[in-house]
Amino acid sequence: MTGRTIMQNAVKGLAFAAASLWAGIAHADEAGATPAITLYTAHNPPHSMRDAATGKFRGVGHDIVTEMLRRAGVSYHIIQMPIERALAAVDADPKACFFIMNHTPERADRFAWVKPISTGGWGVFKLKGTPITVTSVEDLKQYLVVTRNQVAVTSYVDSIGIESVKVDTTAKMLELLYIGRAQLLIYGTRDTPRLVAASGHEPLELALQLTHTEIGMGCNPAMSPDLIARLNEINAGLDDVREAAYARY
Repeated sequence: MTGRTIMQNAVKGLAFAAASLWAGIAHADEAGATPAITLYTAHNPPHSMRDAATGKFRGVGHDIVTEMLRRAGVSYHIIQMPIERALAAVDADPKACFFIMNHTPERADRFAWVKPISTGGWGVFKLKGTPITVTSVEDLKQYLVVTRNQVAVTSYVDSIGIESVKVDTTAKMLELLYIGRAQLLIYGTRDTPRLVAASGHEPLELALQLTHTEIGMGCNPAMSPDLIARLNEINAGLDDVREAAYARY
């Protein structure tokens, strides 16, 4: 075998390995047309996750966003990575977006937004029948609070001066509340009831609504303004898709 042949085989091998890696982390919409965009996401049930059996992406946010892009005729691929890395990747790519995340003052000018994909906010939950009354943030300081170790919610909880137990999964978050290791739980007002229902636990009671937020898709600010406007127009007509997606998950 010549040196040239060895080099060609090595290049082919590297190309195959790269293609295999990409296939493991990306999904392309076959029906799409230009401009193609890269969608970054993080593991964030029920909004975005990968099916253990098929390896395909799914979730409330995924289904809404991909239907929006399908109607717009825009091709895409999806890459999953931790949220801070994903947001940095969107910052660096004029044809990239992240789905889905809270629209916050800190993020408002950082991205071009398609919103609301959904609405919600942070809420304080307690077990039904628990004799706890909270009417303000100050009231929370006398209780043991659990929340998920997730950038948006933990940043908010820390900003209001509440000490909390931060756990890595929503399942662990619920477990600590139900077994009495925590007295209150802070998490999304729309997501929490669905997580509870999926877990088979008894419903929780919303003790205090802390914030009202919009959840959306944030794109690099250099993304085509016409495309952002078109996606917002389509998103405004997706209420039936939103309700169906929430019902599925």
